[in-house]
Amino acid sequence: MANTPIAPALSLSAEEQVIALWLQARQTVAAMESALDAQLQRELGVPLTRYALLCTLDDPDCALNQQVLASLLGVNKSSVSRHVDAAAQAGLVAAAVSAESRRDKTVRLTASGRSLVERGRAIVAGYAPQLPQHQVDQAVATLAHFGQPGHR
Repeated sequence: MANTPIAPALSLSAEEQVIALWLQARQTVAAMESALDAQLQRELGVPLTRYALLCTLDDPDCALNQQVLASLLGVNKSSVSRHVDAAAQAGLVAAAVSAESRRDKTVRLTASGRSLVERGRAIVAGYAPQLPQHQVDQAVATLAHFGQPGHR
């Protein structure tokens, strides 16, 4: 199956279908993230990981510590710390010493950060495939199912 286009699902065993789904998801994410990173930096002045951090905080009641952000973004805490510091310096987030640990920060999106997230939505949406909504919904549900804790 390696180095070949994904075979039609009907010709694959159940195990091969899961492997094909995983490989296709990785390839799609890698291509999309590379293109999005370049465009977000060009148009908004922020790299993709920082934009993802801002999107993760895009709820008026949301304040997360850096360890939780690292886990949600799939990056290490030092990377999150660098992005939080840069975003705070740009006025996109407010970071305060965490109540749980003086070594950690609780991060909240500012109005400027929320504005940047909104401007970025059109950029991200431009990469959405031109699929009927029910197919997009089905793909999201399938990927969410595999991302649930304890799924094996």
